[in-house]
Amino acid sequence: MTLRGAAIALGACAATLTRAALFSDRARLEAWQARRMRRWLRQTAGVEGLQDLPIMDRAALMAGFAAHNRLGLTAEAATAMAEGRAAPPPGHHVGLSTGTTSGVRMPYLISEAERFIWLGTILAKTLGLEALRRPRVAVALPRGSALYDAAGDGRALPLCFVSLGAGFSATLPALEGFAPDVLVAPPRYLGWLAGRRARLSPRRIYAAAEVLDPPERAAIRAGFPAARLGEIYMATEGLFAVSCGHGTLHLAEDRVHVELTEAGDGTLEPVVTDFTRRAQVMARYRTGDLVRLVSCPCGSPLRAVVVAGRVADRIGGIAPDVLRDAVLGAGARDFRLAQVGDETPVLTLPPGSETAGPRVALETLLGRAVTLQVARLAPPETTKLRRVMRSP
Repeated sequence: MTLRGAAIALGACAATLTRAALFSDRARLEAWQARRMRRWLRQTAGVEGLQDLPIMDRAALMAGFAAHNRLGLTAEAATAMAEGRAAPPPGHHVGLSTGTTSGVRMPYLISEAERFIWLGTILAKTLGLEALRRPRVAVALPRGSALYDAAGDGRALPLCFVSLGAGFSATLPALEGFAPDVLVAPPRYLGWLAGRRARLSPRRIYAAAEVLDPPERAAIRAGFPAARLGEIYMATEGLFAVSCGHGTLHLAEDRVHVELTEAGDGTLEPVVTDFTRRAQVMARYRTGDLVRLVSCPCGSPLRAVVVAGRVADRIGGIAPDVLRDAVLGAGARDFRLAQVGDETPVLTLPPGSETAGPRVALETLLGRAVTLQVARLAPPETTKLRRVMRSP
């Protein structure tokens, strides 16, 4: 990390912590955000108001990729750069999403300054002042990223990136040898580590990259009872939310503007505008996720949410978290629920499970028959764990 990069990260960290202290109420936060948004919309997006921009999804972003970055790169050119087939523009980094949700790896573009701003922001939100003690941080995800490389040379903080691409078992020697104080990883991998009784003693654990379901939450807490468990909600499109000391996710509204649109079944879909990015305009992006607003006793003016699943994974118009709670509440230890098109949903339970209760609970909720099968369930090592999944 260059001296300039360290200064940018430190400045972003300090600014994030300062804002958290200054935003004593929602009105102050919204007034500050409105000023930042007006400036960003004029200078970066080239419009006067947010409503002047269309809501876009992944397909629209990919189709108009060149129009949404200041260098005019096409999606094809950016992908070639991310894959090492072409050199990235000076002062910029090009990466690819993991593709573990949609199956499509989407390119993204960030400037050198933006990746250090991201680093400082996430350090402030996850570690607070503890970041100054330079804790040992391990990140275990399917693929690396230029974002993690910003911290990976050991001068910003001791960081170990562990790729899950080679399989869970292959990660243990490096992870145990590094002995992290802070561990960031998908819940399925954290649950696997807890079940393996890995020789790890992290003080903080952050579940990231997928929904933290009750089975993994219980397993992680049992396997690492001394660690504080939190969540990070982020994607290629930006940092969306980080949990507070009470374990509740709070939207990162000090760096993103979030429109919560009604999605049915009491859920909301975040439409995100990142007003800290300039290299690539990420405006009014439909995330495809479902969240619910909740309350939190911490007093933060940032709205608190729980992630309910994916819009595309609703079955019979019912959100994944409702379906999940019905099955687990009827006595299942674990399960998978899948539907292809309008075919009969298939409920898979592990051997030795109570089968009648979960099946009846689902059929009652859905108002239709459910096919039951029994099979061994293991956490997927190369894709995200989605207990409820609907395919076109």
